[in-house]
Amino acid sequence: MKEPAHLALHPFGQIPTYEEGDLALFETGSIVFHIAERHAGLLPDDANTRARATPGCLPRSTPWSRPSLNSEPQAPGGRQALE
Repeated sequence: MKEPAHLALHPFGQIPTYEEGDLALFETGSIVFHIAERHAGLLPDDANTRARATPGCLPRSTPWSRPSLNSEPQAPGGRQALE
């Protein structure tokens, strides 16, 4: 993974990487969100529903997708999460 060709795609020499034409992505969230936007039906058409679905495209290691320690699901800022 540290070969120059791979390092040109991913500056840290890790996986995943995704190439489509002249586009090269290496962050998981970017890859998933890009694919979801390019294929009909993977993301909701309604802007509000899409905004609620977007965190599902992010890796679980982000603060936006970590489970809350409270009994009720919480959105960023302590508001109750929308389901």
